[in-house]
Amino acid sequence: MRHVKAGTAALLAATALWTLHAAAQAATFAALRTGIGYDPQRFRLLRETSTVNVLDWPVFALAEYRQVAQGDRFEFNIVPPDGSFTWIWHPQSPQNYSGYFLRHLIPLAGTPNEERTGTWQITVSHRGQQNRIQLNVVAADPSALEAIRSDQAAKPDDFVANYRLGAAASMFGHDELAVSSLNRAAQLARRSPYPHVALCRHHLRQARKDEARQACATARGLLLGYEDQSLSGWLQSEIAKLMQAAE
Repeated sequence: MRHVKAGTAALLAATALWTLHAAAQAATFAALRTGIGYDPQRFRLLRETSTVNVLDWPVFALAEYRQVAQGDRFEFNIVPPDGSFTWIWHPQSPQNYSGYFLRHLIPLAGTPNEERTGTWQITVSHRGQQNRIQLNVVAADPSALEAIRSDQAAKPDDFVANYRLGAAASMFGHDELAVSSLNRAAQLARRSPYPHVALCRHHLRQARKDEARQACATARGLLLGYEDQSLSGWLQSEIAKLMQAAE
Protein backbone atom coordinates (compact mmCIF):
# COMPACT_ATOMS: atom_id res chain seq x y z
CA MET A 1 0.00 0.00 0.00
CA ARG A 2 1.32 3.44 -0.90
CA HIS A 3 0.78 6.33 1.51
CA VAL A 4 0.40 9.88 0.23
CA LYS A 5 1.07 12.49 2.90
CA ALA A 6 -0.48 15.93 2.97
CA GLY A 7 1.13 19.35 3.17
CA THR A 8 -0.11 22.21 5.32
CA ALA A 9 -3.78 22.43 6.13
CA ALA A 10 -4.00 25.92 4.64
CA LEU A 11 -3.32 24.45 1.22
CA LEU A 12 -6.40 22.26 1.32
CA ALA A 13 -9.99 23.20 1.82
CA ALA A 14 -10.37 23.51 5.57
CA THR A 15 -13.17 25.94 6.32
CA ALA A 16 -14.08 27.46 9.66
CA LEU A 17 -17.22 29.10 10.95
CA TRP A 18 -17.92 31.37 13.93
CA THR A 19 -14.60 32.29 15.53
CA LEU A 20 -14.45 32.10 19.32
CA HIS A 21 -12.20 34.15 21.59
CA ALA A 22 -11.39 31.06 23.64
CA ALA A 23 -12.16 27.39 23.34
CA ALA A 24 -14.52 26.33 26.10
CA GLN A 25 -13.93 22.58 25.77
CA ALA A 26 -12.18 19.89 23.77
CA ALA A 27 -13.15 19.51 20.14
CA THR A 28 -16.10 17.21 19.52
CA PHE A 29 -16.96 15.30 16.38
CA ALA A 30 -20.22 16.38 14.73
CA ALA A 31 -20.50 14.64 11.36
CA LEU A 32 -18.71 12.98 8.46
CA ARG A 33 -20.49 13.08 5.13
CA THR A 34 -19.88 12.43 1.44
CA GLY A 35 -21.51 14.07 -1.53
CA ILE A 36 -21.20 15.97 -4.79
CA GLY A 37 -20.40 19.68 -5.03
CA TYR A 38 -19.85 22.15 -2.20
CA ASP A 39 -21.36 25.47 -1.13
CA PRO A 40 -18.55 27.48 0.53
CA GLN A 41 -20.98 30.10 1.81
CA ARG A 42 -23.10 27.61 3.75
CA PHE A 43 -20.37 25.02 4.41
CA ARG A 44 -22.58 22.31 2.95
CA LEU A 45 -22.40 19.64 0.27
CA LEU A 46 -24.70 20.45 -2.63
CA ARG A 47 -25.95 16.87 -2.79
CA GLU A 48 -25.24 14.61 0.14
CA THR A 49 -25.04 10.96 -0.87
CA SER A 50 -23.20 7.78 0.07
CA THR A 51 -23.31 6.43 -3.51
CA VAL A 52 -21.78 8.11 -6.55
CA ASN A 53 -20.84 6.97 -10.03
CA VAL A 54 -17.43 7.33 -11.59
CA LEU A 55 -18.51 10.29 -13.75
CA ASP A 56 -19.65 12.40 -10.81
CA TRP A 57 -17.54 15.50 -10.11
CA PRO A 58 -16.53 16.97 -7.74
CA VAL A 59 -17.00 14.34 -5.04
CA PHE A 60 -16.08 15.37 -1.49
CA ALA A 61 -15.75 13.98 2.00
CA LEU A 62 -16.73 16.62 4.57
CA ALA A 63 -15.98 16.36 8.29
CA GLU A 64 -17.44 18.71 10.89
CA TYR A 65 -16.08 19.35 14.39
CA ARG A 66 -17.24 21.73 17.11
CA GLN A 67 -15.44 23.71 19.81
CA VAL A 68 -12.06 23.43 18.09
CA ALA A 69 -9.07 25.04 19.81
CA GLN A 70 -6.11 26.69 18.15
CA GLY A 71 -3.50 24.07 17.33
CA ASP A 72 -5.90 21.12 17.36
CA ARG A 73 -4.68 18.49 14.89
CA PHE A 74 -6.78 16.14 12.81
CA GLU A 75 -6.12 13.31 10.39
CA PHE A 76 -8.00 12.42 7.20
CA ASN A 77 -7.48 8.97 5.62
CA ILE A 78 -9.10 7.86 2.37
CA VAL A 79 -8.53 4.37 0.94
CA PRO A 80 -9.95 3.04 -2.37
CA PRO A 81 -11.48 -0.44 -2.75
CA ASP A 82 -8.27 -1.98 -4.10
CA GLY A 83 -6.17 -0.58 -1.23
CA SER A 84 -3.53 0.60 -3.69
CA PHE A 85 -2.89 3.89 -1.86
CA THR A 86 -3.95 5.96 1.13
CA TRP A 87 -4.51 9.69 0.96
CA ILE A 88 -3.41 11.18 4.28
CA TRP A 89 -4.01 14.76 5.36
CA HIS A 90 -3.05 16.33 8.72
CA PRO A 91 -4.84 19.69 9.05
CA GLN A 92 -4.25 21.87 12.09
CA SER A 93 -6.61 24.57 13.32
CA PRO A 94 -5.03 28.05 13.09
CA GLN A 95 -7.30 29.46 15.83
CA ASN A 96 -10.36 28.71 17.98
CA TYR A 97 -13.61 27.85 16.21
CA SER A 98 -17.07 26.84 17.34
CA GLY A 99 -17.56 25.06 14.02
CA TYR A 100 -14.74 23.65 11.90
CA PHE A 101 -15.17 21.97 8.51
CA LEU A 102 -12.59 19.80 6.73
CA ARG A 103 -13.24 19.08 3.05
CA HIS A 104 -11.31 16.59 0.91
CA LEU A 105 -11.73 16.06 -2.83
CA ILE A 106 -12.16 12.48 -4.08
CA PRO A 107 -11.27 12.71 -7.80
CA LEU A 108 -13.03 10.09 -9.91
CA ALA A 109 -14.04 11.15 -13.45
CA GLY A 110 -11.22 11.34 -15.96
CA THR A 111 -8.68 9.77 -13.59
CA PRO A 112 -7.51 6.18 -13.01
CA ASN A 113 -10.06 6.10 -10.17
CA GLU A 114 -12.71 5.50 -12.84
CA GLU A 115 -11.64 1.86 -12.56
CA ARG A 116 -11.79 1.81 -8.75
CA THR A 117 -15.43 0.98 -8.23
CA GLY A 118 -16.60 -0.47 -4.94
CA THR A 119 -16.43 0.72 -1.35
CA TRP A 120 -14.06 3.54 -0.42
CA GLN A 121 -13.12 3.86 3.26
CA ILE A 122 -12.93 7.35 4.80
CA THR A 123 -11.67 7.97 8.34
CA VAL A 124 -11.19 11.15 10.34
CA SER A 125 -9.29 11.15 13.63
CA HIS A 126 -8.76 13.59 16.48
CA ARG A 127 -6.92 12.79 19.72
CA GLY A 128 -7.25 9.07 19.13
CA GLN A 129 -10.97 9.13 18.38
CA GLN A 130 -11.75 7.75 14.92
CA ASN A 131 -14.92 8.19 12.92
CA ARG A 132 -15.54 6.31 9.69
CA ILE A 133 -17.82 6.41 6.70
CA GLN A 134 -18.02 4.46 3.45
CA LEU A 135 -18.51 5.79 -0.06
CA ASN A 136 -19.94 3.42 -2.64
CA VAL A 137 -18.60 4.15 -6.14
CA VAL A 138 -20.44 2.49 -9.02
CA ALA A 139 -19.81 2.27 -12.76
CA ALA A 140 -21.51 4.75 -15.08
CA ASP A 141 -24.15 3.65 -17.56
CA PRO A 142 -23.75 4.73 -21.22
CA SER A 143 -27.17 6.36 -21.01
CA ALA A 144 -25.61 8.95 -18.68
CA LEU A 145 -23.85 10.55 -21.64
CA GLU A 146 -26.97 12.26 -22.96
CA ALA A 147 -27.84 13.79 -19.59
CA ILE A 148 -24.27 15.04 -19.21
CA ARG A 149 -24.37 16.42 -22.75
CA SER A 150 -27.59 18.30 -21.95
CA ASP A 151 -26.04 19.73 -18.79
CA GLN A 152 -23.05 21.01 -20.76
CA ALA A 153 -25.34 22.54 -23.41
CA ALA A 154 -27.10 24.48 -20.65
CA LYS A 155 -23.78 25.57 -19.10
CA PRO A 156 -21.26 25.83 -21.96
CA ASP A 157 -18.79 27.90 -19.93
CA ASP A 158 -18.86 25.74 -16.81
CA PHE A 159 -15.71 23.76 -16.00
CA VAL A 160 -17.47 20.84 -14.32
CA ALA A 161 -20.00 20.45 -17.15
CA ASN A 162 -17.28 20.37 -19.81
CA TYR A 163 -14.98 18.15 -17.79
CA ARG A 164 -17.68 15.58 -17.08
CA LEU A 165 -18.74 15.57 -20.73
CA GLY A 166 -15.15 15.00 -21.84
CA ALA A 167 -14.65 12.18 -19.35
CA ALA A 168 -17.95 10.55 -20.33
CA ALA A 169 -17.26 10.89 -24.06
CA SER A 170 -13.85 9.32 -23.58
CA MET A 171 -15.27 6.47 -21.53
CA PHE A 172 -17.92 5.65 -24.13
CA GLY A 173 -15.74 6.04 -27.23
CA HIS A 174 -16.65 9.46 -28.64
CA ASP A 175 -13.22 10.69 -29.66
CA GLU A 176 -13.84 14.18 -31.05
CA LEU A 177 -16.32 15.10 -28.32
CA ALA A 178 -13.90 13.93 -25.63
CA VAL A 179 -10.99 15.98 -26.97
CA SER A 180 -12.99 19.15 -27.57
CA SER A 181 -14.73 19.02 -24.18
CA LEU A 182 -11.57 18.31 -22.20
CA ASN A 183 -9.69 21.05 -24.05
CA ARG A 184 -12.51 23.44 -23.19
CA ALA A 185 -12.36 22.35 -19.54
CA ALA A 186 -8.60 22.99 -19.56
CA GLN A 187 -9.22 26.52 -20.87
CA LEU A 188 -11.79 27.20 -18.15
CA ALA A 189 -9.55 25.94 -15.31
CA ARG A 190 -6.03 26.68 -16.47
CA ARG A 191 -4.38 25.68 -13.19
CA SER A 192 -6.11 22.32 -12.87
CA PRO A 193 -4.14 19.21 -13.85
CA TYR A 194 -7.26 17.04 -14.16
CA PRO A 195 -8.32 17.89 -17.75
CA HIS A 196 -4.79 17.10 -18.91
CA VAL A 197 -4.72 13.81 -17.00
CA ALA A 198 -8.03 12.92 -18.65
CA LEU A 199 -6.68 13.94 -22.07
CA CYS A 200 -3.60 11.79 -21.53
CA ARG A 201 -5.78 8.81 -20.65
CA HIS A 202 -8.01 9.44 -23.66
CA HIS A 203 -5.13 9.71 -26.13
CA LEU A 204 -3.74 6.45 -24.78
CA ARG A 205 -7.11 4.81 -25.39
CA GLN A 206 -6.86 6.03 -28.98
CA ALA A 207 -3.22 4.87 -29.31
CA ARG A 208 -1.98 8.46 -29.80
CA LYS A 209 1.14 8.24 -27.70
CA ASP A 210 2.70 11.56 -28.73
CA GLU A 211 -0.42 13.48 -27.73
CA ALA A 212 -0.67 11.45 -24.53
CA ARG A 213 2.88 12.34 -23.51
CA GLN A 214 2.23 16.02 -24.19
CA ALA A 215 -0.95 16.05 -22.10
CA CYS A 216 0.76 14.22 -19.24
CA ALA A 217 3.72 16.59 -19.35
CA THR A 218 1.34 19.55 -19.04
CA ALA A 219 -0.43 17.92 -16.10
CA ARG A 220 2.88 17.24 -14.37
CA GLY A 221 3.96 20.85 -14.84
CA LEU A 222 0.75 22.13 -13.27
CA LEU A 223 1.43 20.13 -10.12
CA LEU A 224 4.18 22.61 -9.24
CA GLY A 225 1.49 25.05 -8.15
CA TYR A 226 -1.22 22.56 -7.23
CA GLU A 227 -2.91 23.47 -3.96
CA ASP A 228 -4.34 20.07 -2.96
CA GLN A 229 -1.13 18.79 -1.43
CA SER A 230 -2.59 15.53 -0.09
CA LEU A 231 -3.35 14.55 -3.70
CA SER A 232 -0.21 15.82 -5.42
CA GLY A 233 1.92 12.78 -4.60
CA TRP A 234 -0.79 10.44 -5.86
CA LEU A 235 -1.17 12.49 -9.04
CA GLN A 236 2.59 12.44 -9.60
CA SER A 237 2.57 8.65 -9.34
CA GLU A 238 -0.43 8.20 -11.64
CA ILE A 239 1.02 10.58 -14.24
CA ALA A 240 4.31 8.66 -14.14
CA LYS A 241 2.42 5.43 -14.89
CA LEU A 242 0.61 7.09 -17.79
CA MET A 243 3.88 8.48 -19.16
CA GLN A 244 5.39 5.00 -19.01
CA ALA A 245 2.40 3.59 -20.90
CA ALA A 246 2.92 6.27 -23.56
CA GLU A 247 6.55 5.28 -24.22
